[in-house]
Amino acid sequence: MEQVLRPISTTPSHKCVPFHSARNPLPEQSGQGRPMAALLAAGASVLQANLATLHAALERGQTAAVTALLAAGASLDARDFAGVTPLHTAVAERQTAAVTALLVGGAGVHVADSFGRTPLHAAAVNGQAAAVSTLLAAAASVDAADNCGCPPLHAAAESGRQQQ
Repeated sequence: MEQVLRPISTTPSHKCVPFHSARNPLPEQSGQGRPMAALLAAGASVLQANLATLHAALERGQTAAVTALLAAGASLDARDFAGVTPLHTAVAERQTAAVTALLVGGAGVHVADSFGRTPLHAAAVNGQAAAVSTLLAAAASVDAADNCGCPPLHAAAESGRQQQ
């Protein structure tokens, strides 16, 4: 089956970049190639629109897609509609390697979402001891209060989580 690549619009009227439709790459053995790789090779921008492709790849555990997007210059601190960054998403989805890659790449460990919660809040609330340790090693603030005035320790206590 022959693949046809059409020109990629840089200003789509529907406000969605091509990556959002290709976030679930096909297996290479299918013979149809990998959509994200083809889009990147064709020059698609990972920096346009407010829809966060990196978030989608993290939510789906698409390690290869996350790696490709980071290598292509995806914004480490892009925010979704709730102000959630890729680091928040990686923590919430228990993507340990992605948490480390994002921190090494320079993701903001102190960036809060619309509720004032930092990635450390997310790790604490979800009982993720490894993520808490990684974020603390990256100098995450244990005193950062969310919009309700709760620091990560208080948020963890409220959620009833100790460790997982």
